[in-house]
Amino acid sequence: MSLDELQVGFELLNKRFPHLFEDNILDKLSFEKNIFELRSLKIKKESDTYVIQYSNKVDAYRAFGKIASGLADHNFSEETSLDLNGIMLDVSRNAVLTIEGVKKFIDQMAIVGLNMLILYTEDTYEVEGEPLIGYKRGAYSKCELKELDQYASQYGIEMFPCIQTLGHLEQVLQWQHYSDVLDTNSVLLADEDKTYELIERMIVSCKDAFTSKRIHIGMDEAMGVGLGRYYKKNGYHKPFDVLSSHLKRVVEICKRYDLEPMMWSDMYFRLGSKNSDYYDLEAEIPQEIKESVKENAQLVYWDYYNKDVEFYKTFIDKHFEMDRQTMMATGIWTWGRFWVQSELTKATITPCLNACREKGVKEVFATMWGDDGAECILESCLPSLIYYADLCFSSNVNKADCKKSFEKIYLSSWDGYEQAGLIDAIPEAGVAIDSTSNVSKRLLWTDSLLSPLEGDKEFSLNNHFKELYESFESIDMNKGINHYLKIPQQIAKILSQKSDLHITIRDAYSLCDKKILIDMVSNVIPEIINDFEELWELHREYWYSHLKPFGFEVIEVRYGGAVFRLKTLIKRLNDFISQDIKLEELEGELLSVYKNKLSNAVTYKRALTSTNQI
Repeated sequence: MSLDELQVGFELLNKRFPHLFEDNILDKLSFEKNIFELRSLKIKKESDTYVIQYSNKVDAYRAFGKIASGLADHNFSEETSLDLNGIMLDVSRNAVLTIEGVKKFIDQMAIVGLNMLILYTEDTYEVEGEPLIGYKRGAYSKCELKELDQYASQYGIEMFPCIQTLGHLEQVLQWQHYSDVLDTNSVLLADEDKTYELIERMIVSCKDAFTSKRIHIGMDEAMGVGLGRYYKKNGYHKPFDVLSSHLKRVVEICKRYDLEPMMWSDMYFRLGSKNSDYYDLEAEIPQEIKESVKENAQLVYWDYYNKDVEFYKTFIDKHFEMDRQTMMATGIWTWGRFWVQSELTKATITPCLNACREKGVKEVFATMWGDDGAECILESCLPSLIYYADLCFSSNVNKADCKKSFEKIYLSSWDGYEQAGLIDAIPEAGVAIDSTSNVSKRLLWTDSLLSPLEGDKEFSLNNHFKELYESFESIDMNKGINHYLKIPQQIAKILSQKSDLHITIRDAYSLCDKKILIDMVSNVIPEIINDFEELWELHREYWYSHLKPFGFEVIEVRYGGAVFRLKTLIKRLNDFISQDIKLEELEGELLSVYKNKLSNAVTYKRALTSTNQI
């Protein structure tokens, strides 16, 4: 090996993936740093040695990953028009990765050649003089962020802050201390000096933690901006004008500290749409607003939903009218579910990145959101991470190569990780493998006595989950990272009995079939309770070994609620069996709530109950 700049990175990778460094593999590698027209890596095999030419530091580690995975036995080369290809980790929606957890993820990024990481922090970062920001939420200290920034830089991975300076600040604005800067429950009060004093403290705290001059200032989904306390204080102003005035003042703060701001683009399109629709192709944005954007901040076009390459190309052009340097944010589907939706991820990021390639977008990142409690097992994304990284370098990804990389790097079952996604994909019940459905979450958390969404379920699902549970039995759970599969396996086990529990009980009640009900209260429901407790223990073990402890109280309340409601179900059924009392919960018509039936993703609250009091 000829370049000292790679030594530290390889030492880190050796600690994380020691099996890849067997047979003194580094002694067979020679590195040459070259300047190519496009970001490139080239591997030339000469007898038993490999000559690696690379342009970006992290690409040398990607080349190593290809060689270690057996994908460069002959001459190999690839290039990308992307200067930046990264990941955004959501650490604001309940789950905050430990420092070691972030470092592990950085290692996993490096070996596939991803060169940017941002941590999405609404309130989970230290702001000097603002102890309520991140209070009891696991906020990163400035020292912790500096440590991560330095760690990532050893691979050539850029980190920069990603905060909010307008909307999505309900975690901060819930405290009375911030009533003077509140417009709505989640939006800061624009054109208020105290607001910008707070924002400046936020930005200064970020500036001191990172070496990069970039900063993501958020400003997405600020619905109702200018229409809350702002309206009472200042009267009506066009939302476009409020947004533009606010952006100008935030950018002035950034420029004062020599920072280069970027922002989510959706509010411009929402305000220009008659239906407040971000993806409205007929949205009209005033020319003066377009000009002001060019002068102020880089736009970030986020889109995790569209599957049509032509739509992406059209919408990229609309962004280019405001900012030729628009950055693209696609998504690895981790939010609102327990396991990544890998097929939906492929179906959306593939046309997205191919459109970026064709239109000349130079910077992209894939978001990994944690909406509704951050229940998702982060490691479930690793096959998708490899696919995304390969897609950054090629419009036609070889899935067999992705599988080979995953199984070599992680010594684990690609097929097992893919089949785990079937907890949320049931084609035989109309739930496509690339839909947004989180049907396992819906069925797991629904109250079996009330089951408000039962009318959307038109098929028996017990057998689907029974077969899925049994399919995991052939996987060695002690190999590599296969142990993470225990969680979707346990979910499948629970749902092999719980998914049809309400309708079984309801039918038996209506027929006064006490024999079935006795079996339910004596055998089936107690088994489900035991299985829930096992899942709770698995999830708790995962949380405390990967994440800061804050936030698990939210998850634990869900498990506790599920178990206690099942115990109440036993009590209610026993009362009916012994006393013939009327069970109002099991009477009345079951209604279909969602047009897309089970394909509609739901939150924990909506899965649980029809009340809005949670």
